[in-house]
Parts: sequence; C-alpha cells; structure tokens
Amino acid sequence: MEDYIRRYREAGRKAAETADFIAAINEDREPPIMGEDGVRVLEVIDAAFESARRGRPVNVRAV
Repeated sequence: MEDYIRRYREAGRKAAETADFIAAINEDREPPIMGEDGVRVLEVIDAAFESARRGRPVNVRAV
C-alpha cells in the first residue's frame, strides 16, 4: 500500500508540472522548470556516476 501511495503522489506532482507547462505555453510565459534545469540535473547525475567509478568526489563542472 505504501508503494501505491508513493506512486500516486509522484503521478500527481508530474501531472501538476505538466499542466503548468501547458499553461505557460498557452499564456506565453516561461515555465518554472526550463530545459537548462534538466541539463543541470543530468550533469549532477553524471558526476555522481563518475565519482562512484573513481571512488572519490569529483567536481560537477569537471565531468
């Protein structure tokens, strides 16, 4: 049951984010989450994997 509740909450957040993105397009405004935000998340994830591979901390910008 806890897994169901977690997935339901995650789906609600995603639905709200998608609805806001669509509203931003319709209202000709920037959405609160931009493509650059997604790029930054991927940079952090890449750095985490590189840190695990090297066995030491790495600079996110250096990856």
